[in-house]
Amino acid sequence: MGVETFDVAVEILKALVSLSILGVLIWQGRSRNLKQKGWARIVTGFALLTFASLLDITDEFAALSPFIVIGDTPAQAFLEKVVGYSGGFLMLLWGLLIWLPTQSQMTERLHRQVREHTSELLKAKTFTEAVVGQSHDLVVACNIDGHIIHCNNRNLEDLPWATAGLSLKEWHRRYPCYAANGESPLSLKQLPLYRALRGEVIEAEEITIREQDQSLHILLLSGGPIHDETGNQIGAMISAYDITAQKRLEEQLRHQAQHDNLTGLPNRLLFHDRLTQAIQLAHRSKAPVTVMMLDLDRFKEVNDSLGHAAGDLLLQQVTRRLQLCLRAHDTLARLGGDEFAIVLVPTQHDVPFSPQTVAKRILEQLTQPFWLHEQQVRISVSIGIAQYPEDGQTSETLLLNADAAMYQAKAEGRNAYHCYQPELNQEALTRLTLENDLAQALERNQFSVHYQPLVQAANGRCVAVEALLRWQHPVRGPISPAEFIPLAERSGLIVPLGEWVLRTACSQLQHWQQQGLPLLRVSVNLSERQLHQPDLVKRIAQILQETRLPAGSLELELTESMLIQGNESILILLASIRQLGVQLAIDDFGTGYSSLSYLKQFPVSRLKLDRSFVQDIPRDTVLSLAIIELAHRLHMKVVAEGVENEAQRDFLIAHGCDELQGFLFSRAVPADELAQLLAPTGTTPSAFQAGTPFGSPARSG
Repeated sequence: MGVETFDVAVEILKALVSLSILGVLIWQGRSRNLKQKGWARIVTGFALLTFASLLDITDEFAALSPFIVIGDTPAQAFLEKVVGYSGGFLMLLWGLLIWLPTQSQMTERLHRQVREHTSELLKAKTFTEAVVGQSHDLVVACNIDGHIIHCNNRNLEDLPWATAGLSLKEWHRRYPCYAANGESPLSLKQLPLYRALRGEVIEAEEITIREQDQSLHILLLSGGPIHDETGNQIGAMISAYDITAQKRLEEQLRHQAQHDNLTGLPNRLLFHDRLTQAIQLAHRSKAPVTVMMLDLDRFKEVNDSLGHAAGDLLLQQVTRRLQLCLRAHDTLARLGGDEFAIVLVPTQHDVPFSPQTVAKRILEQLTQPFWLHEQQVRISVSIGIAQYPEDGQTSETLLLNADAAMYQAKAEGRNAYHCYQPELNQEALTRLTLENDLAQALERNQFSVHYQPLVQAANGRCVAVEALLRWQHPVRGPISPAEFIPLAERSGLIVPLGEWVLRTACSQLQHWQQQGLPLLRVSVNLSERQLHQPDLVKRIAQILQETRLPAGSLELELTESMLIQGNESILILLASIRQLGVQLAIDDFGTGYSSLSYLKQFPVSRLKLDRSFVQDIPRDTVLSLAIIELAHRLHMKVVAEGVENEAQRDFLIAHGCDELQGFLFSRAVPADELAQLLAPTGTTPSAFQAGTPFGSPARSG
């Protein structure tokens, strides 16, 4: 039983040896490519040689013969050795002959891949250079040795910028750069590209370069070092964008925000700044400062009888005559309407003078006749004088006291000047009385809301209205919003007053929409005090819910001064209002601080082009066109305020203004009057057709 088991095991082992040789032969036969077939034959050759060597071992150790030798006779064993050695050497040689050419093919393939990769890199380099060359940005790059290897001048053909091949020193010598003010030249170490080569990352930095005619170009640039894939620095680059046009527009808007558009004089904002500086300087030098308030007599009569164009011309002529009465360092400002203000500051080189002398000179100049479109006109002026420090130590006090003195001059017959005296506080008393009346006016139903239409420029149809507050005083009659709104702001009454206007306007529009009138939205002015209410969003939502007005039908108008603060709380508040569905607009755009950077930050859908821009059309259209284009680029619509004639209307329509508002179409009217004008038959709403003035084009008040 033991011998039989041993014989079976021997036979199984022989079968395994045979099968392994057979498997090697099958593997080399089924190899798919030359490389695999070469390796298969080499392995087969080594397997056969190993088998033949094992047969040789059985000659020395006969006990191993049953395990290795397949045949049963010596002749068969010898034949197995011959087959093993000869077959092994042949297979080994055959495999080597196949494998060696395969290596050369692999080398050729590697070279081909290198060539293809190099070609792709060249294509990518050519593509990148083409993209950079077509870019509107100016790009300059240098290698680690500081030699310029790339630059694009496509958009500045006449502007020296850079030349490839120059070192940074040569570039600095040939094409000097200047600081943002355009006056201070930059040293080599201050050059942005030099600093980037030293590892500095530059973000949004302004520099100035000069054209051959010495005109300035302001560039906004960024840059930094360039590293390879291993992190080693191999050079540096800067990219710059020409912002000259944007800077000029910002400067124009800034000038517009601080100067009167009609006369070019400083406005109230700049005047207050100049007066504050004068007081600070006088405090240190112990010198006096004189404030003069001027109000033209009979100006309203000229304006009403000869028209607003004649009134504007008169204000311009008055400005020129006033400038003749002052020195270069004095400040003359137009505060609004026919009201002017002057700051007189003495200097060390001044000859002795007195404010009364200046006032007499002004009276003499302005009593001379004016010629307005071949029409002779005579006016006069009332002047109030207050001096620092005896009449007040702050700009507000000096202005208030000079104003009181000016009203005293009017009371004494006009065409005169009057110096402030402590008993001349009647104006302050009047304002206090008005403020007290204002506090009770809302409870006594003395306020009303009038509505001025906004028409689509494309078809002249009225699609919206602006809600405007009116006050009918029981004694004084109608009081101008310009008079009582500042009082309401200072006293805080503007908050309940503004909420009342908002509720009234929403309720009225919802009523009109139920009647089928074609009004899509109502615009309501939001005051700065309201903007700082902690529960403003909740109040707006509550009013919309109570009046059942769709949120998209309400638009809130804010001024630039409210948005320019740009703090996080304002951004969050406006975003919350927009989430209600309420629209937002910037009122009187161009008359505030006019920084363009805040426009992208706020969710505003409309800009209202200030009437001062519209009044210049078609004589001066640069800023109007710039603001319209800017708004459209930011996906905002433009509403033009103060459209008073066909020339203004036609120009605005031709240049893409979206909506129009002004006396050409209608003054602000009570709700029932507007409803009648929108639907004159009482059944079918009518449209405001462009070219057909709606209502009276005459100014109210």
